[in-house]
Amino acid sequence: MYKDDFKELPKWLSNLYPTYISQPEAYLCKSDNTKVNGVLAPGQGAFASKPKGVPGFVYPETNDNGVNGPDYCGRNDKIQACSYLYEFNAAECSWYKKDPTYLPSPPPDLDAQIIEGIINFAGEYDRIGQIGGKKTGHPSSPVVSA
Repeated sequence: MYKDDFKELPKWLSNLYPTYISQPEAYLCKSDNTKVNGVLAPGQGAFASKPKGVPGFVYPETNDNGVNGPDYCGRNDKIQACSYLYEFNAAECSWYKKDPTYLPSPPPDLDAQIIEGIINFAGEYDRIGQIGGKKTGHPSSPVVSA
């Protein structure tokens, strides 16, 4: 619906509020036990969108919550807590910013092509519930992760 209305994907999940997802609680995973200063604070803090048990670096600039300040890269400040990492958020990539020669410059429309391919694949996956003729047992292929 958002893409139909704006002809692009949302920059953040919080951009779906309030028109497309009107309940702030929907942005919080029920199993999110993130704590900030020892207090349970689902969807908040610098590590809110890092999946549990995943080793490695955390990029706090990808958090869709109030931790990055007001109006950060176009996110909706009315959502102060979000447990989910949206893979196509509008944050500047910190490691690429430090060394832009790390990757060659992609064609300008490459991101749009990749995103469109993933959405099309996810839609087909949802429709048939299988990949390559094998039933997966999974009902969907989300573009967000908790």
